[in-house]
Amino acid sequence: MFRVLRPAAMFIVLFTGVVLTIMVYPFRFIGINMDYYTMSLWAKITLWIYKIKIVRLGKRSKQPAIIVTNHISYWDILTISASFKAFFVSKASVKHWPLIGWGARFARTIFIVREKTMSAVDVLNREAVKLIHTGNSVVMFAEGTTSINPCLPFKNGAFHMSKQTNSPIKPIAVYYSRMDFIRWIDDESFVPHLLNMTKIPASVCYIYELPLMYPADFRTVNEMKEKCQRLVQEKIDYIKKDLVREK
Repeated sequence: MFRVLRPAAMFIVLFTGVVLTIMVYPFRFIGINMDYYTMSLWAKITLWIYKIKIVRLGKRSKQPAIIVTNHISYWDILTISASFKAFFVSKASVKHWPLIGWGARFARTIFIVREKTMSAVDVLNREAVKLIHTGNSVVMFAEGTTSINPCLPFKNGAFHMSKQTNSPIKPIAVYYSRMDFIRWIDDESFVPHLLNMTKIPASVCYIYELPLMYPADFRTVNEMKEKCQRLVQEKIDYIKKDLVREK
């Protein structure tokens, strides 16, 4: 019975998250920022409804950074929001997603246009630095879209931002025990995928946190990017083989 009610519960949680975020938005103007706490609570409740447990691996660091991760599904937004004090950099089209897009506009998501100009890059960097300097991390999905293992080639954006703002990179690898339900490729429709999630049994999201990477330790953006992708892929392979035990 509970599985049947999951879609309705999910939409209620999404709608409530949007309403709460709109309510806390005015507090920014008097220096009280509740955005992260609203996002985190919304994510944890939703994961509880769908019985998705988070298992965190690796060495944790509270230092604000640019979080660089692989991207499997819209569920990554929830699992990362529940695990890190962080805000997302997202492609501009997410603004138009039902409910999720509305909430994202009010939750300090940094939206980017793929064909961005240099001035837009400067704005992106300033916003990221502002968040990092106020104790928050910034999340960038380095592939630029969702994919399943192996990772697609990482894009340069996060690493250029790291070099230009002198901010550390925090690589993380994300993988799920029930990829057959969780994975979501861009051409799939959101609502049918969400409805299919009513059938998911209790599952686990593994988040492997790797040591911080500092831009001063790398000669070029490409060198930093390639090492980050290699580390993330190694941890995905470890999770698949030793924890999920996929063949």
